[in-house]
Amino acid sequence: MNRDISTQGMGERVAEGVAEGSAMGTPPARPWPASAAPQLVLPGTSPTPLSHRLCDRGVGEVPGLRPRAGRGRALICELTDRDLEIFSYLERFGAGSLGQIWAGFFKRVDRDTVPWLFLDKPAVARGVFTRVYKRLTKLVACGYLDRIQWVYPRHTLYRLTGKGHWQLVRKGLSAFAKPMEAWPKEGEFNHTLLLAAVALVLNRCLGRSIESEREIIRDYWKRSRKSGRYGQMRLADMVIKPIDDSGASIKVELELTLKNNSRYFDYWDYLGSDLRGVKAHILYIAGSPAIKDHILWLAKKKEARGLYACDLQAFKESLGNCHFVNMNGGVSLVSRFDPRAGKEKEVARATGGN
Repeated sequence: MNRDISTQGMGERVAEGVAEGSAMGTPPARPWPASAAPQLVLPGTSPTPLSHRLCDRGVGEVPGLRPRAGRGRALICELTDRDLEIFSYLERFGAGSLGQIWAGFFKRVDRDTVPWLFLDKPAVARGVFTRVYKRLTKLVACGYLDRIQWVYPRHTLYRLTGKGHWQLVRKGLSAFAKPMEAWPKEGEFNHTLLLAAVALVLNRCLGRSIESEREIIRDYWKRSRKSGRYGQMRLADMVIKPIDDSGASIKVELELTLKNNSRYFDYWDYLGSDLRGVKAHILYIAGSPAIKDHILWLAKKKEARGLYACDLQAFKESLGNCHFVNMNGGVSLVSRFDPRAGKEKEVARATGGN
C-alpha cells in the first residue's frame, strides 16, 4: 500500500516538472515538456496516446514550432490570399478537414480529389499532403486556426479562431461580426463537413454562389429583429443564390438520415405554393437511394412537384452535374457555368413532371 502511494506521488511530481526529490529518496525529476511527461497508469486503465497529449489547441502546442523558452521569440506568419480564402471558408461553414482544404484550395475539385473532399479517404501528414499540412500547422502555431483529431486517427479538422477572424475583419472579408466560439457539436460533425464539401463542388465545379447555413441563420435574425416578428426557424441547409435579380434562389437539403414524416410535411407546408410548380424550388441530396425514394414518395403525397432529389453517391461521381428527379420522374439538371457566353445558363431546367 505504501509503495503504491509513493509511486503515485512520483508520477504527479514528474508530470509537473518538479526538480526536488521526495522525502523517500525519489530521484530528481527530468525536465520533460508537460505534454510529453510519463503517465502513471493505474490497474484497469490505459495510457493516453502521446499524439493525444500533443494535440494542438493553440499557440505553443505544436511540436517543432514552439517558441524557445527564455528567448522571447514569437512566430511570424505572413498571410497570403489563399490563407484568407481558407479563413473565409472556415468562418462560413464552421470547420473543414485537411483533405477538404487540400482539395479545395491547394489542388482542384475533380474526380481525383473527391474521395478526400467527401471524407471517404483520410488525409495524412505526408506525401501529397505535406505542403498543406505544414502550412496549416504554422497557422495553428500562430493562433489563427484551431486543430483537433476526429474519429482518431482518420481526419484532422480545423476551425477559425478569434485571431484568425480578426484578420478577415481587418481586410473587410468577414461575413460575421463575431467568430464561432466553439466547434460544431460532435454529432453534427459529419453533416457539417459533408455540407461544406457539397458547397465546394457547387462553387468550384458549377460556378454557383452559395449561402451557407450560418449565413442563412444570420439573415433570419436580422429580418426578425427588424420586423419584430419571431417564430420557429424552418431554414434550409444551404441556398444556391440566383443568377440575376429575376431568378429565384434554390434551397438545398443534405439528408443523411430520415426524419419523422410530419417534420417533412410541416416544412413543405411552410414553403407554401412554391413547391407545387414544376420549376425546382428545393433540392434534396440524400445519403442513400432508399432515403431519396422515401422523400420522393412523401413528395408525391403532398403533390410537391418543385421538390427534386438525388443520392449523394451520384452527386459525388458527377461532381454535382447529376440528375435531380421529382415525384413524376421529371429531371432537373444543375447546369454548368459557360465562360464563353459570359453568363450562366438556367440553374434548374425541368424536362418533365407536368
